[in-house]
Amino acid sequence: DKKLKIEVTKADKTTIITVEDNGIGRNAAKKYIKDSGKGVQLINDMIRLNRKLGGGSITLNYVDLFDEFGNAIGTKAEVVVLM
Repeated sequence: DKKLKIEVTKADKTTIITVEDNGIGRNAAKKYIKDSGKGVQLINDMIRLNRKLGGGSITLNYVDLFDEFGNAIGTKAEVVVLM
């Protein structure tokens, strides 16, 4: 059961985009994937372009998700945009 949850919230001058999956986790994925993928590349390009154009602050944070036994149960990526 592959799941992908995308959520966008806005409060005042802050927009938060959260993408969460129930995959094998980032550490296990490194064994199969040699690069970070197109999604991460696109986000990093967006952050660089925003900085170049003098836009608001954009940050990207990752949270590895684990169950109560310490097993990886997915990853959450959070993009915070301050206007």
